[in-house]
Amino acid sequence: MDVVRRHARELINSRLAPARPAKDGWQTCLQINHGITKGHKLSERERRYVVDITCRWIENEARAGRGPRRDPPLALS
Repeated sequence: MDVVRRHARELINSRLAPARPAKDGWQTCLQINHGITKGHKLSERERRYVVDITCRWIENEARAGRGPRRDPPLALS
C-alpha cells in the first residue's frame, strides 16, 4: 500500500492541490462530499486527508473483491 499511497500523493499534489486545476471536477466532489471548499490551494492537512480517504477506498474495494474492471476476452470467430 506504500506505493499506492505515494502515487496518490503525487497525483493529488499535481492535479488536485492547485487552487485552479485544469479540470476541477474532483475539487467539486471534495466540496460536496467532504466540505473542502474548491478554488483554493489545498493545505498539507487537506492533502493528507484526501490521500487517506483515497487509500481507504482502494483498500475497501480490494477487500470486497472489486478490483480493476476486466472485460471478458473477445471470442475469435
